[in-house]
Amino acid sequence: MEPFQQGALDCTCGLYAVINAIRLAVGDNRLASAESCLGLYYSFIQTLEHKQSVVFALQEGLSTQMISALLHTAKVHLRANMGLKLDWQKPFHNRPTQNLGPVLTLISTHRSRGGSVILGTEGKHDHWTVVQKVTSKSLMLADSNNLKSFAVSKICIADKPQNGKLHRICISSIFLLRCDSLNSR
Repeated sequence: MEPFQQGALDCTCGLYAVINAIRLAVGDNRLASAESCLGLYYSFIQTLEHKQSVVFALQEGLSTQMISALLHTAKVHLRANMGLKLDWQKPFHNRPTQNLGPVLTLISTHRSRGGSVILGTEGKHDHWTVVQKVTSKSLMLADSNNLKSFAVSKICIADKPQNGKLHRICISSIFLLRCDSLNSR
């Protein structure tokens, strides 16, 4: 019998996506261990309980608004506890697009400059994940549910997956993160 993985019984992918994206954006060993992320995780649990409920988040997952709330919590936590400045943006918020090419270019450029990217997806996976790398053939993922990649040929950004496309990137649920030392600004 195989053990269950994150996501089999819960909907915590959003929580893990935020933590993993922050770790990727920090880019050094300050958040390398689970122990170093516990304070951030506990702050997120408090935010979830205050904004909706932890039970609801575990059962139903997180909305784009809750991901934003967790990023705000992280911004405060990282500044106070680690001397880091977290910035994020939603580049396609209220700017729908039907062309995947510019979306992948923006994600790739942001990653190449040391930023991290959280993606909300629907289709085969209703899921929050983190982009590790963009290639001409795939989005390589840093994922809490052991997803490795999405083939570019199987991705769309239309309203619903179509023509054999298994994964729909939710344009309004793309977050670009950047984290810098307060001393570097």
